[in-house]
Amino acid sequence: MLNNHLTILGVDSIIENNNMIIFSVDKDTILYIIAEGSNDKLMKIYILDDVKLTINSLLINTNIKINIYLEKTSVLNINNIIISTLDSNITIDVFHLKDKGSSTLNNYALVNDSILVINANASIVKNSKFNIVNQNTKGVLLNSFSKINTKPMLSIKTNDCEASHSAAIGALNTEEVYYLMSRGLSEENAKTLIIKSFLNPIIDNIDNKIIIDKLNIYMKELFV
Repeated sequence: MLNNHLTILGVDSIIENNNMIIFSVDKDTILYIIAEGSNDKLMKIYILDDVKLTINSLLINTNIKINIYLEKTSVLNINNIIISTLDSNITIDVFHLKDKGSSTLNNYALVNDSILVINANASIVKNSKFNIVNQNTKGVLLNSFSKINTKPMLSIKTNDCEASHSAAIGALNTEEVYYLMSRGLSEENAKTLIIKSFLNPIIDNIDNKIIIDKLNIYMKELFV
């Protein structure tokens, strides 16, 4: 589905109402999302019982909010590559509504000349059992004018669960850049190689040419 600057691949039926997009997943699915520009969209995704959903996203200079609801024994894996060269705001809310759900959120962010806000929220309802929540955010600041404000929040209303979150933000390693340049690479190629290495944990699991091609285009523009 293509809507303005929002592309969703891997789902058959979507309900769209103004700035809201709603759909459910009733079978194991790999979903691809590309969001570019100021979408200001709210996306609601419902994962039914015993269903595994993997979401691979490329989020570029966008303001988007995604709410995901897990039923019993639902499994959710989200892998976001986030590129920010304009101020951006990403919000991911994951709701564990029943027992034995598992959710993992991985954010890998590149920020240049902008401020990126990442709101990563997860909640587990009262009296539910054996839910698992993991949130991980990693970011690279490409210059001194860049900033990542990550706001992980876990709302846990039961003791029978596992929940964790982590964040690691840092500048591009100049020593690595200089070393690669001493080996004959240009500064641009050296930085691109380091960034690709940083993104590899997600890129290696994305089997979608549209996302990879779009990512390569934006990677070339990061240092222009």
